Amino acid sequence: RAWNIGALHVSKILNKVIEGERYKAERDAITEEERKGREDFDRRFAELRDKYGQIKPDSPERAEAEQAIGGFRQEFEVWSRGMREAQAKLFSEQYDRAYKDVREATQVVSDRQGIDLVVRFIPPADPLEPGEPASVFLQLQARTFVTMPESIDITQDVAKELNITLD
Repeated sequence: RAWNIGALHVSKILNKVIEGERYKAERDAITEEERKGREDFDRRFAELRDKYGQIKPDSPERAEAEQAIGGFRQEFEVWSRGMREAQAKLFSEQYDRAYKDVREATQVVSDRQGIDLVVRFIPPADPLEPGEPASVFLQLQARTFVTMPESIDITQDVAKELNITLD
């Protein structure tokens, strides 16, 4: 049996989908939450510094200061770790949803054009990004084709289906 093949520059499309307003608003919300949290921690740290900043090493308040500052640092570390985890979770969720959107659009285009199989690719003529030898080698490995007919590239069609414009 013969198969009709299409090729999709997935990362080019996926990055454009992720840049969209739907995803940006979610990232902006978590960035704003982080900004407000940092402002609160900065304010509270300044209060601690004002309260304990001039304490001498032999002061009776030294233990209280160390305990307050240590507790504050621990609270900040827990909050900071939580923010990193929330951002990582959002990143993962967004890419999962965006990839699903790309797959669905690809299916619509494939059905419309009678394509049986779509492979992801990076255009063989695209220049390699400079970097360490291992990075360059990975870039080469990621290229599905050494040469290919332009007619199997459905990237623009999928972009149009997703209502995005590619550079």
